[in-house]
Amino acid sequence: MPGLLKDLPRHVLDALREGCQVIGRDYTYLYLNDAAAQQGHRSRAELLGHKMTEVYPGIDQTPFWQVLLRAMEGAAHEQMENLFTYPDGTTGVFELRFVPVPEGVFILSLDLTARKAADESRLLLAAAMEQAGEAIYITDAQGTIQYVNPAFERITGYGHDEALGKNPRILKSGEHGPLFYEAMWLTLKEGKSWRGRMTNRRKDGTTYLHDATVSPVHDTKGEVVSYVAVSRDLSGELKLEAHLQQVQRLESIGRLAGGIAHDFNNLLFVIQSYSDVLLETLPKDSIEHQDVQEIHDAGKRAVDLVHQLLAFSRKQVMRPVALDLNATVKGMETLLRRVLGEDIELTVALAPDLGVTLADPSQVEQVVMNLAVNARDAMPLGGQLHIATANVDIDEHYAEQHLTVVPGPYVLVSVADTGSGIDEATKARLFEPFFTTKPAGVGTGLGLATVYGIVKQSGGNIWVYTEMGKGTTFKIYLPRIELRAAQRTPERISAPRARVGESVLVVEDEPAVRTIAARILKLAGYEVYAAASREEAVQICRKLKGIISLILTDVIMPGMSGRDLAAQLLDVSPGIKVLYMSGYTDEAIQHQGVLEPGTAFISKPFSAGELTRKVREVLEGTGPNS
Repeated sequence: MPGLLKDLPRHVLDALREGCQVIGRDYTYLYLNDAAAQQGHRSRAELLGHKMTEVYPGIDQTPFWQVLLRAMEGAAHEQMENLFTYPDGTTGVFELRFVPVPEGVFILSLDLTARKAADESRLLLAAAMEQAGEAIYITDAQGTIQYVNPAFERITGYGHDEALGKNPRILKSGEHGPLFYEAMWLTLKEGKSWRGRMTNRRKDGTTYLHDATVSPVHDTKGEVVSYVAVSRDLSGELKLEAHLQQVQRLESIGRLAGGIAHDFNNLLFVIQSYSDVLLETLPKDSIEHQDVQEIHDAGKRAVDLVHQLLAFSRKQVMRPVALDLNATVKGMETLLRRVLGEDIELTVALAPDLGVTLADPSQVEQVVMNLAVNARDAMPLGGQLHIATANVDIDEHYAEQHLTVVPGPYVLVSVADTGSGIDEATKARLFEPFFTTKPAGVGTGLGLATVYGIVKQSGGNIWVYTEMGKGTTFKIYLPRIELRAAQRTPERISAPRARVGESVLVVEDEPAVRTIAARILKLAGYEVYAAASREEAVQICRKLKGIISLILTDVIMPGMSGRDLAAQLLDVSPGIKVLYMSGYTDEAIQHQGVLEPGTAFISKPFSAGELTRKVREVLEGTGPNS
């Protein structure tokens, strides 16, 4: 055979690692070496003497065919990169060179599949390193930095050009002694990876804690040629962990405070009620009347403290309405100016399109007032207090960075002062009950605890932003709802005296509370029956069926809830009115402290006048919860 196949010994072509094949002018396979047959996943017998279009149907419609035609016509140095699909569906990438020869065309094929895969892997690895959230840097065997990723730049503050050529010692914080680094290098010199937690210093001088892994990279001879360090900044995690611990601590204190407040409420109710009775009977000008008045006043102060504890523990009763915070703040402006005094300038910025939130108006007023009083105390030489409202939409990203926050629409009220600011140690305990930085005897330490409880019970969140010497901002987020704001109206107060034939069944397991409640109602003219247990209450109802007008029952009863007891008594004597009382809310009557529609409730401790008015409202159906 004249030409290439005659002039070049075939054993030379067969020895080449590149694929070699000769395609005749009628497009039949005239020759293939072993490498070409292997590249095509076919045997020589399947190809030699067969036309390409028979072996690979449709090949004459591909770019490969166009290049082959030009080579057949004598075009020299034709070259292309071709993606080839094997019979099993897999693909390979080849670099093809076409050389005209007397027999037709000689094709030299170089398999690039493995190289392409390696290139893609390198590109994928490079992209992963560039986009990784962890800081990655690579040094040579002597420790000189050769590569840093964007996360390294963001976390350390050192730019790419600033870090290259430097030693990782630029990150040393000074918080680890020589033994720490000696142990690390001992591990690396043994060819092992080192893992540990360490503190580094950023370019701006601040430090950060991170988990690090440093690994040696070996060449084919086993020699270390470089080191790869991957570190994960723990600043965000530690911040979230500290916040979680604070939330858990406040929750624990809240449960304790709620339980204590419930017991104190029963005691205070007895003290207040008996002092009320004595004040009505003792001559106003007597020394005994003055003594009892002192007892009553001290009890009232104790009641206020208990209410603050209940607010913090989120166990107080809320009466929420669709509330316009703009109207609330505007209505308080005059009072706030008097409280702040002339040395503090008050500015108010209200969003014109502010949405509506569901909250208890009096409790929101208490929140704003407590924050304003705290701000005043932080500005003894005067300053500025700025109150603002706004609509805010919290997204998933923000919620992920702030525990307990639920994404969605909120209304914001912020209270910012230009006072002394709050240090980190104080900020960590800011909302704890009885924690105060004021001198002994000044304040109770419950103001911010109350604010925290009210905001949380309203389904909101509160955040503090402060800087020493530059002031403090409290931001309160309350869920925004699609309702019109309700108008506040004064509650109707009915005559407290009983009408003829009205009777009340008092169900209370605490003897002292049961006795004084019954006494108050008897003095108001009611026929009163008392029961210490569920069984006794049911027995009285059955005996006096149709006579009992109202049941006054504690929310929490031994063996069952007050609501279950009321349901059982209503089965015995339908039509009886029910008034619940408690020192704190209960899930059986209220959901997270929010009264269910139609539930009549009175919070302990209450005065004689409050009890008789509430009983009258429930009997007449005139009260807000009757």
